[in-house]
Amino acid sequence: SSGFANYEAKKTKAEEFGSYLFKSAKLGFINCDRFLDYDESYKIDYVINFKNDSNTSVSIIFHSIKSVMTGYSNADNISFNNIPSGEKITIFAIKYVDDKPYLATQETETSQQKLNNLAFEEVTPEKLKQEIKKLDRLN
Repeated sequence: SSGFANYEAKKTKAEEFGSYLFKSAKLGFINCDRFLDYDESYKIDYVINFKNDSNTSVSIIFHSIKSVMTGYSNADNISFNNIPSGEKITIFAIKYVDDKPYLATQETETSQQKLNNLAFEEVTPEKLKQEIKKLDRLN
């Protein structure tokens, strides 16, 4: 089989996982329109720097509104644009390498400070499900 087909399959896997995440955790799905009413002076572009490839799906979960947002992907980062500063979030990133899932989660706050490292570790499907369940209990 061609490497390209393989690559496509992996890409979908991370994306599929992203949508699975939203369905299974009791979280809403939002885009930046959610924050239209917020004062402009509080809004920022939150950026996570890492060598990105399309096998990776990165989302942030806003604790206060129990909602998930996916970022815009560039070669070297993922950005979440026009969102409020100082919000408590959990970053939830998954990537597939050789068909094995790797997960990075991190609790932090939105700020102008770029986040520079996501620590991915290999996870079993069971561990992945446990991590998603944890998202139900965010506060």
